[in-house]
Amino acid sequence: MRRLAMVSVAILISGPAMAEDLDIAAYCKQVAGSIGGSYMIKATCVSEEKAAKARVEALQGLDDRIAAYCQQVADSIGGSYQILETCIAQEMEAKASLGQ
Repeated sequence: MRRLAMVSVAILISGPAMAEDLDIAAYCKQVAGSIGGSYMIKATCVSEEKAAKARVEALQGLDDRIAAYCQQVADSIGGSYQILETCIAQEMEAKASLGQ
């Protein structure tokens, strides 16, 4: 029972958004490849994805429902931390506007 409690605390600290590690290299290769294979686009994508990943990892106390939904959204477009981050921000804003 104590182990379960420790695991639950670790999950709360790391945040539900960290449930899945997205593949930045593969995602950015796909993005760059879809527009002709630009090295500049790929480099910018990697930089922006890494920055978004750091911001997502810094989130604490993220609602499980928002985390699960936004993970699905991010996965559906190929696995983007930028999409994940934007989705989380929009969902949190919508939740707040509903007074929840």
